[in-house]
Formats: sequence, C-alpha cells, structure tokens
Amino acid sequence: QWYKDFGGSDRETGTSICRTINGDYLIAGQTASFDGDVNGNHGGIDIWVLKVDSAGALIWQKCLGGSSDDAAFSISQATNSQFLITGVTRSVNGDITWNHGGNDIWVINIDENGLVIWEKTFGGTKEDIGYFGSRTPDGNYIIVGSVKSTDGDIIGHHGGEDGWLAKIDDNGNILWQRCLGGSKRELIRTVATTSNGNILLAGLSESIDGDLTENKGIADYWLISLSNTTITESTTLNYPAAHALKVYPNPAFDNIILDIEEAFPLQPHVEVIDILGEVVISDNLPSDNVIDVTKLTPGIYNLKLHLETGVLLTSFFLKL
Repeated sequence: QWYKDFGGSDRETGTSICRTINGDYLIAGQTASFDGDVNGNHGGIDIWVLKVDSAGALIWQKCLGGSSDDAAFSISQATNSQFLITGVTRSVNGDITWNHGGNDIWVINIDENGLVIWEKTFGGTKEDIGYFGSRTPDGNYIIVGSVKSTDGDIIGHHGGEDGWLAKIDDNGNILWQRCLGGSKRELIRTVATTSNGNILLAGLSESIDGDLTENKGIADYWLISLSNTTITESTTLNYPAAHALKVYPNPAFDNIILDIEEAFPLQPHVEVIDILGEVVISDNLPSDNVIDVTKLTPGIYNLKLHLETGVLLTSFFLKL
C-alpha cells in the first residue's frame, strides 16, 4: 500500500514498532545522523523514536541519549498514553542520569508526545544489554536482556554472559531480579506473561551447566517457563525502592549520614560510586552511620548499602 524512508545522511535502523490506541504507530531504533529527518542527536548513536500516522506520515521524532552510543531494541505500550522503551546505553550525560560502567540496560518511559516521564539504567561495570520490556497484569514491568556484570544491580551471575530477568515497578524501581544461564553465553530476547502471572522467556543458550540441562550443539534456542511461585521462592532479592535509603545532608560538604532505624546482625558493606562507575569508597558501614566524603570531588554519587541478606539499598547524593 505504501512505504516510507526516514533518516539522514548517516545510518539509521528501526528495531521495534507498536500501534497506539488511536491507530498511529511508534517506531524505535537508532540513528547516527544529524540532518534530514533527524533532529536533536546528542552525539554518537542515539535512540531514535518516530510517531507516524496510519498512512506513514511523520507526526513527530525524538532523539534520546547522550554523547556516546545508545540503542533501542523494543518499544511497547505501557498505558493508553505511555510507552516503554528498552535498550542499551554507554552514555553518562544527556538524557541518562546514571551509568554503572560499560554498557547499561536502559529503560525509558515516554508519553504519547515523546516526552520522557522517567528513565532508569540497570547493570554493573561490564557489558549489559536490555532487549525487551513489557507491562505485566499487575501494572509493573518485566525487563529481559543479557548481562556480563557481576556487580551493581546484578546478583547471582553464573559466569560468561547470563540471561537477565527483572521486575520493576511503574517508577522503574527494581522489585526483584534473576540471572539465568550457565558458564558460557545466554541471553533472553523476549518475554510474555500469562493471565495468571506466569512468565515465558525465549532466547539463546550455549551452556550445559547451571540452569541448563542439555545443549544440542553450539547455540540453542532457549525457552523457559517460570511460574510466579518459582520466581517468588527462588528470587529472595526483593529490592526496596531507591528512596528507602535516606541520606542527609544532601547536598553534602564533608559527611553524609545514613538514616537507618533497623539494627543489623552483621555489619553492612557500603560503596560510593562516581558518575563514571568507579568505586571511590568501599568499606564496612561505621556504627554511627556517618561516612566521610571530604576527599571526594564535587559531583553526583551513587551510594549502595549491601546487607548480609543480599538485599541492596541504594540512594544518590550530591557532593559540593
């Protein structure tokens, strides 16, 4: 019936499309152009989102990203007027407020006009990629991808590259996460949820150990069915939302105090991470919950508190 070309003088790729309730379409992908139909590239490769009508006429376009490379692999309907983009970012600026290091999984919630409602990065200091995200029947989201990191948000890594599955709330906070795989390479490319809350995953597997019981040769098509009960029982890492850990004063000059009412049997471990993903403080939490940040250079820092149960509390603070 019709075809349309969109782009500029460099390279563009469309990777995912979804239909809106009014019959228009949102297309997500990436662009390296700064001209033609592309306006607002932040540098390098940006996520590029287009809205077109049923005849393919361009309604609006939006570049999302920073000065490094960013890409989208899926876009899906979140609510009647909101959409979820899942992909990857190497940037630490622009539309990205935090990067753990290397490639981060990047999840963006936009409205029907392409405006960012919230965005979150997930991962560790190595290469992590988000391939797909979708809304669950209970109003939260399932995110899937692959991870090489063994730190940051990633817990339970088997080795090599694992498939990663996480449930986040409607503000992007992790409710739980799980690594799936063995000692070689696995990834999860897509997910479906059933009406009773069970989860079906599809991806690729090369391992014959860990969560894998066989391999037919080189890389296998991997299909995993997880019941809601299985997830609840095997994934005991229920993350409180980021605001669960309160830090004051914020901004801070010399010391920050962690507002923790609970007493822990074992001393928690605290990490302070700079905007480049480098751990600048790593120590046991002092008994008075006071951390000396005098020697830190001014900037934004991520504070992570690792409890003996495996639970991770996290917050951000500004050093002046």
